[in-house]
Amino acid sequence: MARVLAAARAEVGASVGGRTLIGAMSSGQGSIANNETGLREGYRGSKAALNQFMRSFAVRQPEPPRTLLVMAPGWVRTDPGGSDAPLGVEDTGW
Repeated sequence: MARVLAAARAEVGASVGGRTLIGAMSSGQGSIANNETGLREGYRGSKAALNQFMRSFAVRQPEPPRTLLVMAPGWVRTDPGGSDAPLGVEDTGW
């Protein structure tokens, strides 16, 4: 998240058609409404904060417009994701 904050504050991003693109990798676990287990508080809290930051940044941006992209890749079988995740790395297109 610190990298996202630094990039947004410095207005650094990829140039797409002459416009700035700032992207962030979030998670469905950052949803407050969908928290039904109360587990993984640190991870959930960091993703909720990231989502809120990106939303706040989007609504207060002056001209010229910037593209802000927040995406959630899904639950993927990786070391952090664990073996119970329904998607393998090969399913993600990376």
